[in-house]
Amino acid sequence: MRLIIALMVLALAAPAVAGRDATLTPFEPVTQDMPPVDVVYGNPYGDCSGCYGNWWEGSESYALRVDPRDQGYAYTPGTTEFRVENIHMQLWLESSCNLTVQARLLKGVDLDMDGFDEPDETHVYGVSAPIQVSGIEGWIDSYDILVPCDFESASLFRTYFLVFDFLDSEANYCGLPICSECDCGQMYNGVEGAWTDLIGEVGLIGSMFIWAEVMLVDGAVPQGDATWGGVKTMFR
Repeated sequence: MRLIIALMVLALAAPAVAGRDATLTPFEPVTQDMPPVDVVYGNPYGDCSGCYGNWWEGSESYALRVDPRDQGYAYTPGTTEFRVENIHMQLWLESSCNLTVQARLLKGVDLDMDGFDEPDETHVYGVSAPIQVSGIEGWIDSYDILVPCDFESASLFRTYFLVFDFLDSEANYCGLPICSECDCGQMYNGVEGAWTDLIGEVGLIGSMFIWAEVMLVDGAVPQGDATWGGVKTMFR
């Protein structure tokens, strides 16, 4: 658990989508140091500048686009793939919450040919086991929800979405903290297989805190045994 002392100063309303409103309650900037990790993709918890407390409805998904080529992957010869160890999402929760969550890694594809990637649920690189989130004490605190993952390795040379699924909706309050100073790219909200662009369509300001801890792996095909088909599988 990471508790943040926050000061609410005003509220900013974003456009409504399908009967839902997103109101940002800004906080005084608070910096939270992360423990050192080897490689992180996404937006790890750091400077929390606000929270959307009225958007979450449960039984839905949140996805953040990541591209290992943009985030640095400490390339070494033969290192062509990565494997997700854990996926995190930072949430503001209250004591009555009883959530079941899971994490996924999806391929990013420009499905509409508009220059923007979207989560492609036909290309799944891993689905975690569901975990239960309960036993929250006190009023409303900030929690780092960690989901252990055992995913297949994936190429370093394409885009992905880190997905956090809420499999139910048993919570009176689930706030989505954001960093308004961070532009981590595309974020989506998924409900019943339909994805909504949280920045372009809803107008959210900043990026939610979703991130993955990954291990770099050697996915190279050994010399002498490689076929052209085998080489191409490294970039599937």
